[in-house]
Amino acid sequence: GGFPIIVKEMGGSSGGGIMKIDSMSSLLSILRTVIERASGKVFLKKYIEHDEQARVVVLGDKVVGEKGNIRSGDDIVLNTGLNFTQVKREYPDSVREMAISAVKALGLSFGGVDILLGTDGKNYLAEVNMPCAFKYVEDVAGVDIAGQIVEFLN
Repeated sequence: GGFPIIVKEMGGSSGGGIMKIDSMSSLLSILRTVIERASGKVFLKKYIEHDEQARVVVLGDKVVGEKGNIRSGDDIVLNTGLNFTQVKREYPDSVREMAISAVKALGLSFGGVDILLGTDGKNYLAEVNMPCAFKYVEDVAGVDIAGQIVEFLN
């Protein structure tokens, strides 16, 4: 697919270890350092142009909370720092179904799913986090995810 691409070190959180690469010389230079530092645990993926990242929390077979991270700066990461605004969202069924399917595909009953809403009008699964920091979704969306987890476990 060509450049730009994303290099992500495995095991990072809150956007740590994510780099946007625009050329082969940059890729080779960065990979030498990253592979050594991350013990070879990195992956490459196509860069998706997006101005919004959905965080959808799934419990069992339903969505129990959702929020959007809206770009307000130039950083490529929309979940840390001061480069985004969190907003309450109710996403369409296509986004919700993607999140539920992703959690189920991993054999999980709980997860925080990050979906990039591409500027091309398509939705892209970025990752499933388990465990996930659901407190941010609770605060923004005004839902009691912790209570729903307790109820689910009883």
